[in-house]
Amino acid sequence: MTADRGFTLLEMLVTLAVVGVVLALLMSVIGFGGSVQRTVINTERGISDRVLWQRLLNDTFSQLDASRGFQGDERRLSVVAEAPPGLGIVGPVETTFAQEPDQGITINWVVNGRGVISKAISSKGARMTLSYFATGVGWSNRWIERLPPDLVKLTFENTSEDRSEFIITVKTVQPSKCLRTSLNACGAGP
Repeated sequence: MTADRGFTLLEMLVTLAVVGVVLALLMSVIGFGGSVQRTVINTERGISDRVLWQRLLNDTFSQLDASRGFQGDERRLSVVAEAPPGLGIVGPVETTFAQEPDQGITINWVVNGRGVISKAISSKGARMTLSYFATGVGWSNRWIERLPPDLVKLTFENTSEDRSEFIITVKTVQPSKCLRTSLNACGAGP
């Protein structure tokens, strides 16, 4: 008679040890993949925030209405400019870029002194610093002059390691009223 022979206790322990090592390696690879995915998503958000900021600032400062003033400090900037094309509004709007404590960085558009369109354009932890440059004045972190500066510098930080700067040229345009009627209506004619 032959006895059925099964696995010995030692063979079972070795097999379980090998399976355990394989599972541990597999779980660490899956965990690493998840952390890479989170890093990529956060980096993508940071890049999207910066691209959006740069686009909105360029759109705003390329159509600035210098007759309506310009005010800014390190954390807030308010100007009157032609509305960005994406809003579907024609004419000047008051645009305010601000760092809000609970919302991150926001932009508000005030239309005709009443309707407000507001959008958070960064994550809650993001910070911005604004500074202003004009010939004869130099760089300043506060702007209260009637005429706009020549340049605006935005320093944007998502984390302590994720920092970027934009320097934007300010271009003024004639007020919408002048464009619709004639330059004589704004005192620019003979």
